[in-house]
Amino acid sequence: MPIWAITNPQSFLLRRKRRTGTSSFSCGSPFLAALFHSRRPPPSRIRSSSAALARDCSVNRKTLDRSQAGFAASARTAIAYGHTAIKIAPFDEVNCRRQPPAEASAALQKGIERIDRVRDAIGADIRLMVDCHWRLDLPTAQAVLSLTERFHLHWLECPLPETRADLDDLVAVKAQANAQRVLLAGCEENIRTESFAPFWDKRVYDVYMPDAKYVGGIEEMMTVAANIQQQGATFSPHNPSGPVCDAVSAHVCAAVGGAGMLEMQFDETPLFPALIGGGAKAVERGKVAISQRPGLGVALDRALIDKYALTSQTIKRHG
Repeated sequence: MPIWAITNPQSFLLRRKRRTGTSSFSCGSPFLAALFHSRRPPPSRIRSSSAALARDCSVNRKTLDRSQAGFAASARTAIAYGHTAIKIAPFDEVNCRRQPPAEASAALQKGIERIDRVRDAIGADIRLMVDCHWRLDLPTAQAVLSLTERFHLHWLECPLPETRADLDDLVAVKAQANAQRVLLAGCEENIRTESFAPFWDKRVYDVYMPDAKYVGGIEEMMTVAANIQQQGATFSPHNPSGPVCDAVSAHVCAAVGGAGMLEMQFDETPLFPALIGGGAKAVERGKVAISQRPGLGVALDRALIDKYALTSQTIKRHG
């Protein structure tokens, strides 16, 4: 089974309550500190050196209209805002482990049509990444690559489950992808450096996407990044996250040096900038400036945090 990830706060808190008997949460709580805890690296190791970072723009959760037109509209909006790399997750209807082949094939076609529409909307010069969310099997992943060859994807992300049993199949997918000049990306849920070792041993991915929320803290993230780069692969963090994790990830990328694109969520909620008391991040030709303010460069709006904090009582009211 893939390592479990926090998909949304409500889900996490309910699971946490079953395990620990409590689901209290606020952005100033020990839980948040634990989320990023690690041995604190020396200041010299986390000092950012880059003025701006290349970002890949995830429009998936922004796209409430899941039609072809809805995906295309989200992508166009992101491009107009200054983004030059767009990521979509178009295979909503596909689940190869639960569907008979004929049903999976029909569902797959809907995703291909969304990719087609997005590529047409953004033009040939914009990088396009496709996130499969582990929904495919080997034959289906190979079919996706064949069917999307004309769209010139930048990378294909998480096509198969990331279990030891799937590693050889992932290597086969990578070989086909690379033959089409497409990168294979994954490992966004991995926890601590040792969990990446089986993937590194087989050279499974071109792009590794550790997430600061899961990997084990800032120092662990930097250790993983160094190992990824030693493999000759690209460190490109998974980060469809809130403003605190976004700031952490940006500073890690700048401190490591040589990082690939850092993911960012786009236009999902006005709370993203509001929680840190600022406007939306300015994007210039696909890059976002790193804050030069002390620390992470962000300060939480405590009043807004208190207003939206999830507690055991809010879970009960909305559960």
